[in-house]
Amino acid sequence: MSSRLDPMRVAELQRSGFSVALMRDVGDAEYGWIHLSTPESQSDWKHRQPYRSTSAQAWVDCDAYARGVMPMQPDPDWNEKR
Repeated sequence: MSSRLDPMRVAELQRSGFSVALMRDVGDAEYGWIHLSTPESQSDWKHRQPYRSTSAQAWVDCDAYARGVMPMQPDPDWNEKR
């Protein structure tokens, strides 16, 4: 399943201080969201939003966090490599 976030929404999240970064680059790359001016990050919510194999899915996770609608169980990774 892939449902990319609208580029305008990504820009809005960036203006709000969010960014998506490479969290792990050994083996399969993993991406997660962070807030640049607060300690908020996807690493605190990995049980509900694990790091992702694409930055696009990390932005979708970021949007869910920002809107307060994170799932109780993680959504599958779009690439299902794990």
